Amino acid sequence: YFNALLTQAITPSGALKDQFSFTYPTRLWDQLINSGSSLGYGIDLYFASNTPPRGIRVAYVHAGSPAATVGIQRGDTLVLADNVGADDNTPAGTNTINAALFPSMATAHTFRFSRGAAVFDRQLTAANVTLVPVEHRVLAVNGSNVGYMLFNDHTAASEQFLISAVQALKTANITDLVLDMRYNSGGYIYIASELATMI
Repeated sequence: YFNALLTQAITPSGALKDQFSFTYPTRLWDQLINSGSSLGYGIDLYFASNTPPRGIRVAYVHAGSPAATVGIQRGDTLVLADNVGADDNTPAGTNTINAALFPSMATAHTFRFSRGAAVFDRQLTAANVTLVPVEHRVLAVNGSNVGYMLFNDHTAASEQFLISAVQALKTANITDLVLDMRYNSGGYIYIASELATMI
């Protein structure tokens, strides 16, 4: 019913107008938004399309996660999930792909990825992954200190990370700030307000 309510309208660039509406099990959402952890492999995926060709690529890999441990990198393309092609559109195939990519328990799954011309297999076991919500560094650009902050989640757990990062960037006397929110799926508005105030 939820999916039937979503618009299928396309933007002038060919992307779906609504790229942001989704459903999520309440128990898993509460775990993510309050603890900053999630059951999975520690990868964020990008789907070029919900129907074949899906173009499923790794958009982000969380440090220390099961995916990072076995060498999966941003940009890797999914070829197979539990021996089912990533573009299989049969009900059984789609169920297998979804079960592998979005596990509901700590189970092992096999994947085949491509990276350029190379193709490689990996087995991943879903685990409770503590997500790193904030990363920061200072870049020297034309004699100035430019702060870079990657902000991944507006979760309760991100608050102290944001405070520490902003304090470190302030101490470094940055003149400009790049706030990277490419992988941020949202969360608490008060966290966004705090960050805006600190900036």
